[in-house]
Amino acid sequence: MSQSPYKAILHCLHGLKGGDVVKKLRKPAPTPTKASNAPSMEERPFTMTVKDVAQALGLSVSKTYQLVHTDGFPRLVVGSRVIVPRAKFLEWIDVNTIHTN
Repeated sequence: MSQSPYKAILHCLHGLKGGDVVKKLRKPAPTPTKASNAPSMEERPFTMTVKDVAQALGLSVSKTYQLVHTDGFPRLVVGSRVIVPRAKFLEWIDVNTIHTN
């Protein structure tokens, strides 16, 4: 039984002290530089690698593998490779985004 995406994120934060969690959550995402030349989501191919997903979410590759293997995360497994359809990934983000009042 796989864990929810939220539990996967909480697992990533497990072991951090309260102040460290706040710092980790408040830490702004790195500003893309011209040197990185990271493609926008529209410029990415129809499928993404786990490394592409990690870059898009600002997570480490190992944490992204944990997330990709949770129930409900859109993925194709071809042999030992995990491929994420870009459109389904964007839908997953939209569905799993928590909106507050």
